[in-house]
Amino acid sequence: MKRGRDGINKNRKCRERASRALTSTCLCPCDVDEFRGCSVVELMKKEGTTLGLTVSGGIDKDGKPRVSNLRQGGIAARSDQLNVGDYIRAVNGINLSKFRHDEIISLLKNVGERVVLEVEYELPPVSVQGSGVVFKNVEVTLHKDGNSFGFVIRGGAHEDRNKSRPIVITTVRPGGPADREGTVKPGDRLLSIDGIRLHGNTLSEAMSILKQCGQEATLLLEYDVSVMDSVATASGPLLVEVAKATGSSLGVALSTSMFCSKQVIVIDKVKPASIADRCGALHAGDHILSVDGKSMEFCSLAEATQLLSASCQTVRMEILPQHQARPALNAPQHGIHTQHQARPALNAPQQGVNTHQAKLGLNAPQHGINTQQARPALNAPQHGINKHQARPALNAPQHGINTHQARPALNAPQHGINTHTRPNWA
Repeated sequence: MKRGRDGINKNRKCRERASRALTSTCLCPCDVDEFRGCSVVELMKKEGTTLGLTVSGGIDKDGKPRVSNLRQGGIAARSDQLNVGDYIRAVNGINLSKFRHDEIISLLKNVGERVVLEVEYELPPVSVQGSGVVFKNVEVTLHKDGNSFGFVIRGGAHEDRNKSRPIVITTVRPGGPADREGTVKPGDRLLSIDGIRLHGNTLSEAMSILKQCGQEATLLLEYDVSVMDSVATASGPLLVEVAKATGSSLGVALSTSMFCSKQVIVIDKVKPASIADRCGALHAGDHILSVDGKSMEFCSLAEATQLLSASCQTVRMEILPQHQARPALNAPQHGIHTQHQARPALNAPQQGVNTHQAKLGLNAPQHGINTQQARPALNAPQHGINKHQARPALNAPQHGINTHQARPALNAPQHGINTHTRPNWA
């Protein structure tokens, strides 16, 4: 009978190879490449099911056996212990170095319900602070899906100092808990789990802590933020291109302000560890002049937010950095809202303008300002404010309303509007 003619003969040959390989079930760490680490992965599968992974390589193929694909939703992918590209050195203690490709596939299919893989992986790169990068920390609370938070970790302490790495998140599984929350990204360093610091822990120890923690855990992450010197030294508007996945959030909350007597769209907040924060080019106070070629001059706040959210793959924004916008805003101080900056111009006499002119300053032409340009910005409906409610507060005193009653409408929260509402991240 020729080798491989039927399934029975394949299994017999596979077992013969396995018996010869049992003499080297414990693989020596020194056999591992200088820039690779080693990990043990345990998977459980029911009889008749597959692990959901594709393996390439073998003694008759180019290269060592390695994971070439993880089927989404499969046992291997949902375990969050394997990456595409990992080398499989052994299966249930059986060294694969002398196995052909078809024998490896047969072994994986018939190995039983408990599958223990010894894998070899590329060590994650080392991030160095100062070379155009600064480190920031952020806390994230995640809820387990099954027994995992939806990411793969690598690195950890090693007896060979050259192989020691921080605990690094190398893969975030699409659709998993970490992916749905949106903060965790590949390359982030996991510093602690529920207050348990991971510095000095091996990879297996860190994986054990992750498994043993409850269904909810608070993770402390360290992430990279690019240092953009061109933004700090810019003397005019900048064109910023930010890559983001379709459907993902850029991580900015927008607001409106007055700039050169026109309403402008301003970045109000930048979410920590968001795409916007990590790129290093966007900051609170920056003016957004255009998005993907569309001018923001006549856009409402809702339209600008929707435009940013709808952008996919690459967002192109023309911005005026905050340090350039400040002088034209009458030097607003950090932490002071634009409503307070507007108060002197609306309620108090300006230099060269008498009191009578200042009171009617919202309805009469100002020096160098066209009335038709000024009115829309003052009379247009504000986000969450009814148009008919906004007009009386901005125009001259109405019958039965004195100027002292009109002022609070510009500087104080309106009835039914909460100024501490949760940011609407774009």
